[in-house]
Amino acid sequence: MKEIGISEFRVKCSAILERVRKTHLQTIAALSRSMEAKDLYTGNHTERVAAVAVGIARRLGFRDEELEAIEIGALLHDIGKIGIPEQVLLKPGKLTEDEWELIKTHPVISDYILSELDLHPFVRQCARSSHERIDGEPRIIKLFVTQVARRIDGRWKFVSMQATRLPD
Repeated sequence: MKEIGISEFRVKCSAILERVRKTHLQTIAALSRSMEAKDLYTGNHTERVAAVAVGIARRLGFRDEELEAIEIGALLHDIGKIGIPEQVLLKPGKLTEDEWELIKTHPVISDYILSELDLHPFVRQCARSSHERIDGEPRIIKLFVTQVARRIDGRWKFVSMQATRLPD
């Protein structure tokens, strides 16, 4: 077996680590797309949200592990919709108040699904907070917004990155 120097070893390890990281993110994106296959209403929603979330987070100074966690959280934030009955999730037209209340439980389901995984805390926070206003009241805003707003003293207000179903 050919011996390699420390420098070459580090380069190879770095390349392997980068491949594993990319595969990890691609696997998470595929899992996210599997949810979207059930709910065609959202069509590429999670990947668009992830791109916007990462772009904003980068401009706000998030780096490395936190930035990757925000991307993962964005990709997985709607995974709890798997627990919503299809007749409600795919219902054409307006939802009843009870149906809307059921839809609003998906962040809790997302958090439960992710609870046994060894993930950065931001990931589960994104899932839990994806339907929360900055002031803590339930409302549709997306993802890491609550975390970002708290990080910069709540001075920023964000709006939904994509229109979703709202009750009358």
